[in-house]
Amino acid sequence: KIIVYRSRASKNRDTSKAVKDTRERLQTNGQSVGTFEREMMDLHLTSVQQGAALMPLFIIIVGLTASYFGGEINLFPWMMTSLVVHSLYLLLARCARKANKSAKDAARWRKRLLAGQIVSGLCWAWFAFSDCDSCTISYFFFFKGATLLIALSATSFAFYMLRSATLFTFTPVVVALA
Repeated sequence: KIIVYRSRASKNRDTSKAVKDTRERLQTNGQSVGTFEREMMDLHLTSVQQGAALMPLFIIIVGLTASYFGGEINLFPWMMTSLVVHSLYLLLARCARKANKSAKDAARWRKRLLAGQIVSGLCWAWFAFSDCDSCTISYFFFFKGATLLIALSATSFAFYMLRSATLFTFTPVVVALA
């Protein structure tokens, strides 16, 4: 007895033909992938602009909390640098949104945005590399760990449409902690 697996034929032949044609076009033609990348870039740029205030708020809360509880921790230069880098990233995203017209533009702007993520990662590496002489070792260690974990989670959620953004952002942090 031979059992042949056949998927159930669709009742709507036009829909099944459209699905089959689209599947073949996606598998053989790279142009659809480029269009998909451009659309994902548009969605990413929109989400960056809509959530623009979240990361600065988090940076300010981290800096003020560390100064309040840590005593002699001076994270003000880190805070200012991180806020400037975030502002520059927002300007870059705004320019990318205006110029993202084709798949080729999307690939070029993706590289630029990932470079911006590396610079942002350098700011987080600066935070990870900072030290507190007057703090107890466990307090500041856990504070930095929790802060970096929250920053990693926030970055993953905020930039999930920009492929490899979390990797590019936190590679400098991992190098600083190693």
